[in-house]
Amino acid sequence: MIGKFVRHQPYRFFFIVVESIVAMSASTASSVLFAYAFNDLIKGQFNRFILLAGVFFSLDICSYIFEYLFSVSSQIMIQKYNHDLREKYLQEIALRPAFETNVDRSINALTNDLLLLSQNYLYGFVKMVNAFFRIAFAVIALLTFHWILVVVAGVLATLMLVLPMLFKKPLASTTENISTNNKKFIALLNDWLAGLFELQLNQSAHILWRIMTPQAQALETAYVRQTQVEQAVGGVSNALGSFSQVVLIITASYLSTLDLVPVGLVVSVGDFVFKMFTGLVTLNNNITTHISGKQISEEFQRVLQFSSMQATDHALTPVHFETAITAHQLCVQYPKQRVTIPDFTILPGENVVITGPSGAGKSTLVNLLIGKLTDYQGSLTIDGVEAKSYSAAALARLIGFIPQKTHIFDTTVKNNVTLFDDQLAQSLGSTLQAVNLTGVVQRLEKGAATILDPQQPNLSGGELQRIALARALIRQKAVVVMDEGTSALDPQNTREIIARLIDQAGLTFIMITHSSDDQLISAFEKHITLPAQAN
Repeated sequence: MIGKFVRHQPYRFFFIVVESIVAMSASTASSVLFAYAFNDLIKGQFNRFILLAGVFFSLDICSYIFEYLFSVSSQIMIQKYNHDLREKYLQEIALRPAFETNVDRSINALTNDLLLLSQNYLYGFVKMVNAFFRIAFAVIALLTFHWILVVVAGVLATLMLVLPMLFKKPLASTTENISTNNKKFIALLNDWLAGLFELQLNQSAHILWRIMTPQAQALETAYVRQTQVEQAVGGVSNALGSFSQVVLIITASYLSTLDLVPVGLVVSVGDFVFKMFTGLVTLNNNITTHISGKQISEEFQRVLQFSSMQATDHALTPVHFETAITAHQLCVQYPKQRVTIPDFTILPGENVVITGPSGAGKSTLVNLLIGKLTDYQGSLTIDGVEAKSYSAAALARLIGFIPQKTHIFDTTVKNNVTLFDDQLAQSLGSTLQAVNLTGVVQRLEKGAATILDPQQPNLSGGELQRIALARALIRQKAVVVMDEGTSALDPQNTREIIARLIDQAGLTFIMITHSSDDQLISAFEKHITLPAQAN
């Protein structure tokens, strides 16, 4: 992923590297000047000391400015990459059939996992780049004084770089543990908060915290454990850094007694050591955090590769409906029941009602038609091609589906129907009229621009169901399957809307219902009855 991260914004990364080089070289140069300035002070060359001190100060200011630019540019680059990752992840969700999408896992990936990826993996990499230049310039500076200093520093640096490898598995484990527990906590929240009304109705809402506490504590413990491991690594690194500073000061002092390095270096070597070992500690710490974020990076890579494959697959599977939808010896084997569907043929433009007692297989048939269920025996063909050979996304281009319960989004009436497809806006009026909603929408404060609040609906249940009907009809699919899609409507509205659907030229309309309204059923030209299934 690091390669893709760099290639994603190569020019920005180039400027980040330049900013790091300028910041670190200016900082190191100021330390070199300070060594010579202190040497001049010892020799009594006060004017030269003042001049070099002024240049030292200017270089320090330059270093601070460019390090600020480096940090801000890095964060901008990371957040832009995160933005595009979120976009691609949501595109993957859009390609994958909804019934295959784990909502809790997706929320966790787009929030907690992406945060861990940013802070541990990507920002860790950028900070390692900065640490590399900090170390490189410090080594070059020491080399200008004496090679022995570099050799001693190299030995100590090797010890610090080996250290993270000892913590590789514990760090990866702590990050994985956080992600896993966060997924479980989100799933638990979604489950119990979805039933909040029932809890309140039964005066049991007070048990929420008792239910949440064990998983909340597991998540909290996971974060604490990660901090313990990271601080242990940091503590050992800092201790080794302090030891290294003492060793290098002693080495510089010895070399100065031999007149091999200027006396001023003994005073400023601490600054070189600080720069070098700050870089090593930063490199050390971020190697460990980078390692801990690698698993999440690999998970995102798998998702994005799937997205690419799905996009290609969907583009190659168009569905045509010109002759018939046919079922022959169609059946589905469940663990405790076998559901058999009677043979039928539905021609283009036909309107068909499918009825049957509870458990007869009405929901099974719906799931077969929309591609949600593909593990069947016998034959279900569209123009002679088995339905199971198509993806659910491909079938969705042909078949509009109106479920028993629909989701109303927290946006306008217009957007709830068109789902932000501006090309459908011109058909909004006629579609609302087809589902008897024109008058209702006109009475709203802002008409079709009125925002629908799912939590406090400004429309009745039946009116919201008609919004869902409009959402399916406006797309002018060749086939529309309605699964009890008028259950919230009164009989009169139901008959009027069904009559308008039946009268739509070229529309193949399939309605699955448990209704016993003979007047409604007789309006259809074909009636398929599903028999009761044997236990």
